[in-house]
Amino acid sequence: MKMRRELIFIVPLLVVAGTGPSVAQDQFRDQFTACVLAHLATPGLEEACGTVHMADSIGMGKHELLTGRYADAIPYLERAHDDHPHDPSLLTLLAYANERLDNRDLALMYYKRSLDEDPDFGDTYLYVGRFYLKGRDLPSAKAQLDQLVRLCPSPDQPPDPTAKRSWCVSRLILAKMISIYESMYAAVPAAQQPDGKTGTP
Repeated sequence: MKMRRELIFIVPLLVVAGTGPSVAQDQFRDQFTACVLAHLATPGLEEACGTVHMADSIGMGKHELLTGRYADAIPYLERAHDDHPHDPSLLTLLAYANERLDNRDLALMYYKRSLDEDPDFGDTYLYVGRFYLKGRDLPSAKAQLDQLVRLCPSPDQPPDPTAKRSWCVSRLILAKMISIYESMYAAVPAAQQPDGKTGTP
């Protein structure tokens, strides 16, 4: 069986960048993640769920990402990153934009920096898991899912009042991606399956 050259996964932009949570950010996250769960199999996910505020560089950067203008998003995100250099969500968005432009080394650098800033920032593990699946590195993708399981032991109910609900959403989505990937390769002889690794952040 000849496999598709590119695996296409629906990856929601669950990261809400900023220096800290706000009511507006929480509302955006809740609305967007609910939309994602309702449109997991929808090719036009960005169009279906892509309402963002455009009041500043962060908002403009997210808007450009959601509309597929990845190169245009980077200057806005870099400007926001200059103002908030330790924000893991901004680093993750920069990684994602570069990944979509096939700058995989640069993307991986930003993903690693995001996890260095906050190893409990669960959204990054979703993005990194997708990154490895695109690179045909299933073991490394599963390692990211393990981290999300650590952050959200039960996807139906956060483990404590401080747990992030989006980490649980990220766990569900990455698990679905891995399941799809495994089903695609289930009928492929082992000799034809990819086994390369790119390392784990």
